[in-house]
Amino acid sequence: MPIENVTIKPRIQTVTFLSGQQITIEKKDVQVVVRGIQGPSGPQGLQGIPGSAGTPRIEIPFSFGDATPANLFMAVTGKLIERITLFIETAFDGETPSLTIGDEDDSALLMDSFENDPKEEAAYQVTPNLAYETDTQVLLFITPGLGASQGSGLVVVEMQT
Repeated sequence: MPIENVTIKPRIQTVTFLSGQQITIEKKDVQVVVRGIQGPSGPQGLQGIPGSAGTPRIEIPFSFGDATPANLFMAVTGKLIERITLFIETAFDGETPSLTIGDEDDSALLMDSFENDPKEEAAYQVTPNLAYETDTQVLLFITPGLGASQGSGLVVVEMQT
């Protein structure tokens, strides 16, 4: 098998929010796939069962001065909260800001403060894969930090249909 020199560049993705602001995400993961010559196609498989209509997606903007806790959405009994992405569009400038996502019983159940950094404009993602046993209000707890004069973002929630 011949040996080749390969230059690998990080994948850079730009995310544009509804507000028009953009952040750049740099992914440095590398996957190397070595393939030989493609063989002939195999026989057609059986028809699978119909899939769901898709994962509902909720987008909720927030800012450093919002009342806290802020209502994000009502989690419906038994529906899986699959993924939560927290986009920091404008970095928080207060001392020791923090953001958590949870409910009135556990303010960090879905995303703890160590899973994001409000001082950095970036995207932070968790996959709680949690289904509440009763309808539950999901909340964003915002601590802007002492002396804060800016900070905003977007929470994107994807859940089971």
